[in-house]
Amino acid sequence: MAAARRRNHWRLVTAPVLLVLLLASPCRCTGAAPATTMNATTDDDLRALLSFKALINGDPEGALSSWVNTSDPCGGWRGVGCHSLRHPRRVTSVELTSSGLSGTVSPYLANLTFLRTLNLSGNLLAGTIPRELGSLRRLSELDLSDNNLQGEIPSSLTRSSRLRALLLGRNSLVGEIPANLSHCRHLEVLDVGVNNLTGQAHPLLLGLASLSNLKKLRLYTNNIVGTIPCSLGNLTSLVILSMGRNRLVGEIPESFGQMTKLRYLHLAFNELSGTIPASIFNLSSIRQIQLSHNDLSGVIPNDVGSTLPNLEFLLLYSCNFHGRIPGSLGNASQLVMIELANNQLHGSVPLNIGSLRNLETCRCSKHWRLLL
Repeated sequence: MAAARRRNHWRLVTAPVLLVLLLASPCRCTGAAPATTMNATTDDDLRALLSFKALINGDPEGALSSWVNTSDPCGGWRGVGCHSLRHPRRVTSVELTSSGLSGTVSPYLANLTFLRTLNLSGNLLAGTIPRELGSLRRLSELDLSDNNLQGEIPSSLTRSSRLRALLLGRNSLVGEIPANLSHCRHLEVLDVGVNNLTGQAHPLLLGLASLSNLKKLRLYTNNIVGTIPCSLGNLTSLVILSMGRNRLVGEIPESFGQMTKLRYLHLAFNELSGTIPASIFNLSSIRQIQLSHNDLSGVIPNDVGSTLPNLEFLLLYSCNFHGRIPGSLGNASQLVMIELANNQLHGSVPLNIGSLRNLETCRCSKHWRLLL
């Protein structure tokens, strides 16, 4: 009993002392964030957005008028979205399309570390694409199309492993398309059309052929030179293939017939030769075939209007096709435009073509044009 009383007495004496020591000593709480963490991260995003605004020298529509440093970016800034469930105060999207903005793209946007979507399309932005944007590891969509951007496409953009859409079309970009785009395994849309890009088609397309999720590939109106590899036909998810107005040579691969989801095939204004692969005329999903101004030859299949029931545009003018105009075109009820002029076709135009309800233009010979 005496021993028990001594132990209780010792606990009563030492407990207050231990409490004082604990309160006085510094605490390292590794499992809990400081109370200011949320404010600090929001401040990082605020500074990044204001740095972007500082490089905008023209805002005729007042798109950035709500962007002031006394307010919360997630509380009503135009074009700014904060949609992360785990981090609700972090900026996940910046979308300022067709706002008339002029200036340059700030590299400090790369400090928006939770950014998933950056869409600045349809403005008047100039300068180069900041290579720092490649550090945005959560970035899923980058759309800088329809601006006045110059310089090369930074190869660093391919470090964004979650990238699904890269849209840089209709700018003044130069140089080659980065070969390591093939590392972007989730890429679904690549649009770099209407620029001044150069390079060899074969190695470029060989790399892109490994992107099994690719649905839209737009490389048209550039200076890409060379042949099309057969492996491009492995892109069985492809819906749009647009590579017109380049300097492509050689034949259209037979493997294109494997693209069973293809709707738009645009290869016009190149130097392609040979015949159109028969497999293409079996793609029932296809809506537009634009192969004009090439060195293609051969006969247009008699049953083309039956095998391509969804065909809307058939543009094959200024090639070397011979034979007759297929009468089955009158069965393609969705046809809007037929362009077959400047070939070596002979015979009369099938009368049933004139009964197509949706047809707006039919130009089947140099001097024969039907407008409906």
